[in-house]
Amino acid sequence: MKTELKEKMMDIALEHIYKVNADPDIELEDVDAYDAWIRFDKDWDLNVHEANFGFQEYSALTSDLAPTRKQKLFNISPMKAENDSSKFEWYCSAYPVRKGEDGYDHIITEEGEHLFKWEKKGKVTFITDQ
Repeated sequence: MKTELKEKMMDIALEHIYKVNADPDIELEDVDAYDAWIRFDKDWDLNVHEANFGFQEYSALTSDLAPTRKQKLFNISPMKAENDSSKFEWYCSAYPVRKGEDGYDHIITEEGEHLFKWEKKGKVTFITDQ
């Protein structure tokens, strides 16, 4: 993948990350805030996701809390939503999209390319070689 294409993809991904970090309770119409599949162009899809999908670690202390909107949506065990965006750890990958014999677009996950890992630890750090 050419560097220019990667940089454009990273710009789209970072825009999403900054939007969610600014408002951890944001509800987006077209994508999941914490596991976004974004159509970049006719040939590429991006997956931008937070390592814990916006949740804190499971704790027995949270098991008696009322379910959050995320818990209801994903039908998962009691966890507390993480509202401190400085703890978020984001990943971005790009996947080619091809038209299948059925006439529908298919994301080719086995040919995906990891673009970056983003952490906020006082400053933004990109880790591109993992």
